[in-house]
Amino acid sequence: MVNEHKSRVVKTNDGAFLGFTFRGEKLCWSDRAFADFLHKLRELIGRSWDVAMDYRLKELAQYVRGWMGYDGISDDYRPIP
Repeated sequence: MVNEHKSRVVKTNDGAFLGFTFRGEKLCWSDRAFADFLHKLRELIGRSWDVAMDYRLKELAQYVRGWMGYDGISDDYRPIP
């Protein structure tokens, strides 16, 4: 049985799957995946998170390294603040 609320058939330019979408022949980050990345980044560098600076930098480096390992296969380039 197929869950019709979660399943749909669309053109490749109109759908997103696992944080990626297609724009022409390019594999790109979906807008939601990029927004989630920026949200998590702001959370890690926010001043309200009361942790030691070395721990903050370790967590930030681990998150960015993991994100680039997964999303680095994209053909898209967007400036990351």
